[in-house]
Amino acid sequence: MDQEPTAVVHSQKQLVAAIKAAARLTYAEAKDAPALIVLGKARYSFPEGLTDRRAAEIAHNIMRTSASAFRVPEVPCGNP
Repeated sequence: MDQEPTAVVHSQKQLVAAIKAAARLTYAEAKDAPALIVLGKARYSFPEGLTDRRAAEIAHNIMRTSASAFRVPEVPCGNP
């Protein structure tokens, strides 16, 4: 069962924004709203959803990591 991405992002700040946007106030609301966020080839899956508190913790940890860790490599298009 493939889930459609909730968001496709290209940077650390976009990833944090997408995680915060996917957050819900209560656990009951979060269970009804699973999230899948794609950054390059990385897939951040939250099948149980995200509460505001958990999203804040994840965002905090992401912002502590170097932005270069989230850089998506440029892929050339067409023939060289």
